[in-house]
Amino acid sequence: MKSINKYFLAVLFLFGIIFSQDTDPPYFFCQQSSGQNCSNALDFPNEVNFDSGVGEFNFSTILEIFDGWEVGGSGVYSIGFELIGPSGDVEDLTIFGNEGSNQLQGSLSNYVTEVWVFTGDNAGGFVNLMLPISEFELGTHQFRFIATDYAGNQLIVEDGEIPVTLDSENGDCCGEIIYVDYNPYIGNSTESEIYIDEYGDVPILNWGWGLFQLVLIDSDALSGLEEGTDIYVLDELGIPDEGCDGDFGPIIVGYNTYQGEMETPYELVCGQGIDLCGFNGPRLPGYVEGNPMKIYADNNGSTLEGEVTQYSLGEGTFGEPLTYITGINFERSDVQLSNIHSIETNNSRNQYRYNVYRNEELYLSEYESVYYIDEDINDNTDYCYEVYLIDNYDNSEFLATDEVCFYSETDFLLGDINQDGLINVLDVVSIVGYILGSQEFNETEFYLSDYNQDSFINVLDVVLIVQAILGGW
Repeated sequence: MKSINKYFLAVLFLFGIIFSQDTDPPYFFCQQSSGQNCSNALDFPNEVNFDSGVGEFNFSTILEIFDGWEVGGSGVYSIGFELIGPSGDVEDLTIFGNEGSNQLQGSLSNYVTEVWVFTGDNAGGFVNLMLPISEFELGTHQFRFIATDYAGNQLIVEDGEIPVTLDSENGDCCGEIIYVDYNPYIGNSTESEIYIDEYGDVPILNWGWGLFQLVLIDSDALSGLEEGTDIYVLDELGIPDEGCDGDFGPIIVGYNTYQGEMETPYELVCGQGIDLCGFNGPRLPGYVEGNPMKIYADNNGSTLEGEVTQYSLGEGTFGEPLTYITGINFERSDVQLSNIHSIETNNSRNQYRYNVYRNEELYLSEYESVYYIDEDINDNTDYCYEVYLIDNYDNSEFLATDEVCFYSETDFLLGDINQDGLINVLDVVSIVGYILGSQEFNETEFYLSDYNQDSFINVLDVVLIVQAILGGW
């Protein structure tokens, strides 16, 4: 036993000497004398597409990273990278060990579908990930590569140049250091729909990028609740937890807190579940498209179950463009909401800002919600809308919805300038006042005064309206 301890201590001592002597970080190495292409060191996408709800991200080293003992190095302990989001949030992955027995650490480790990495005197390899759009902020990310040796020295590549060490004339390490250009920025793309519905006589727009369900509840429908009551949207057969061995079951997918009467509806953004187990990918909690939604409320541990009595939009099914609840009754319930899984939804979406264009002009700048009720419209007019997502990295517009249009149509009676349903002397007085300059008209009043529709308002229109009153037209 003593001899074993002595041997072990000797090994530790030897490693301690080596590590203490290693003060240089790992480096990319290229054998130019053997014809190796030294023009690039890393391979990763500069754009990730999230159209399917997840984006494939494949990273690999082209040149190997060295920290060999023959030049006083301690060996490469790990390689990995960081993705720095548009708002500064950092997601990371670190890979240890050798192919077949790699160990993963970091916030991105749950999304790895394949990995083959070797470490030691030299290091390299590849890793494939499937990144769910619901978990990542859309916009420009910066890629930062990190290689760490056993002595704790780090090679960090984060700007537009990668230092590469060339072999010497006799093929050994180490010769000239060159700098290879690369693009450290990663954009992303995905399609988004903009939906437009009629809310009374005005349009309500709903848009967004990612897997989520927008539920609006009218403030009046919640008036029976006490202020401070939490409101929940629940899927009884959703994906309640991670892991491919789990079953479907109840999960809270969206929530808000009642704060009294408001002019705008209460907004609950619900997260959709992702099941990529069949592709060796992640399984993330959330609702399942096509399932019915349930509404609950909780006031200091007292549970209320909601029965929706009226939908202005939608039917209460997950996956529909917009659910707008305008009537709901609450009754006491034995359901223990504290025992039900819940998800943190909208972790990055609440940071998004949008530019909304109406008829090709900027209408709402840096708007922060995913719906808008446009009450500033004129009758018998076309309104077309586009929404752009703003990149928090540089405040540029980088994703756009398709254009959708709304026509505000009202049945008007020409000559009924005050819109009381009758043509009489009051309308004649109004049009005469406009002609004499003592009265101003808005767009609708001008349209109703132009009785012969020649785009002018003059005495001829007065004569025609008088004839209509007398029954002569």
